[in-house]
Parts: sequence; structure tokens; C-alpha cells
Amino acid sequence: MQIKQVVKGLVANAVEAMPNGGVIRVKADNIKIGKKDNIQLKEDKYIKVSIEDSGVGIPEENLSKIFDPYFSTKERGSQKGMGLGLSICYSIINRHEGLITVDSKVGVGTTFHFYLPTYEKQN
Repeated sequence: MQIKQVVKGLVANAVEAMPNGGVIRVKADNIKIGKKDNIQLKEDKYIKVSIEDSGVGIPEENLSKIFDPYFSTKERGSQKGMGLGLSICYSIINRHEGLITVDSKVGVGTTFHFYLPTYEKQN
């Protein structure tokens, strides 16, 4: 259920980032992370989920703050968020020993990637 909450939250943010419509792509891959990948995770097998939008993008000065609790560029109010969505996503992925990252370019769009360790079934 928690991973479903992450996906729903990231897709909801993507929709909000495209007020005039656009495209959202969701992709999942099985990957193996090694030292050469320069990702802040231990070497192991992971599922990498990417959620990409063609929205307005996130200004570079905000990228380092987007996972902070209560950080929001939206107006406060009953219809707007409280700045907790991405911090909750970050917390959930972190509790599952994973990692969430973001790539964004203003006017082009944003891609969130999250990595979750895989567990091989023991017989």
C-alpha cells in the first residue's frame, strides 16, 4: 500500500505540473547497481521506477528543497497542498531501504526515479 501511495503522489504532482495537459510516462526496470553507477545505494539488485511528465519543470533553486517537509511553491488553502506529499514519498522509499531522485528542466518536464531493493525468494 505504501508504494501505491508513492506512485499516486508522484502521478498527482505530474498532473498538477501540466495544467494544459501533457504526457506522463511510468516505467519500471530491474537493474543492478554497482560502484560505477555513482548512486547512493549499496551494490545490489533493485527495481527502478521512473515517472516522467512533460510539465512546467522545477526551478533549479527549488530542487534541493522539494523533499523537505512543508516546502511548497503552491498557495496554501483547502484546495492546495501543505508541502508534505514529496516528503512522505521520500520517507516511504527511505523506510524501504531505497532512494528517490529527481531530474527536472524548466519548460521541459520532470522525472522522478525511485529505487527499491529486490528480494529473492528463498525455497
